[in-house]
Amino acid sequence: MACRTWTGPPHCSRQVMGLDDPQRKEEHKMNEDTVKGNWKQLSGKIKQKWGKLTDDDLMKAEGNKDYLLGKLQEHYGLAKDKAEQHLKDLGD
Repeated sequence: MACRTWTGPPHCSRQVMGLDDPQRKEEHKMNEDTVKGNWKQLSGKIKQKWGKLTDDDLMKAEGNKDYLLGKLQEHYGLAKDKAEQHLKDLGD
């Protein structure tokens, strides 16, 4: 019996999902750049508000909200919902 690689159902193809569309790729790249720019601004605010977080913590947290929330809980003893609210307020 030969092994086959599953390519997914037809409705999940790269073409149907638009992943082969150059315009979608450019939009994705622009969104990624925006997120990176916003992260730099947000991480500066985070460092000002929560000085116990290290640069290493922030570098690892880039794009990983759960990691950042865990670090806030670890360093400051915040409940997850409180940490989420603080981050939301900081981003506004």
